[in-house]
Amino acid sequence: MPPEDPTSTAIKVYRGFSAALLDAMHTLETRIFDNPYPRDTLQRKCFHQHNLLGLVALSGEQAVAFKVGYKLTPSKFYSWIGGVDPDFRHRGLAYRLM
Repeated sequence: MPPEDPTSTAIKVYRGFSAALLDAMHTLETRIFDNPYPRDTLQRKCFHQHNLLGLVALSGEQAVAFKVGYKLTPSKFYSWIGGVDPDFRHRGLAYRLM
């Protein structure tokens, strides 16, 4: 697949926990990592974070990358987890989500 312009990939922003964010995270985790977090662990971790911010890159309607973090203190943001689908790497998506 030829590289695409990463600016043509839509970014969906989630402010706070949602089922749609959980679905995208879990789907991508299973594609990206050898030992993905179980769905219930992702849900538990996200549900209890104040000021959770989730970013999901979409190619059409397909989630292809994600980055999730949350506010630790008024002046510190913790970048917790993220990744890019192997078929969509080397396109600048991780950099764009950061």
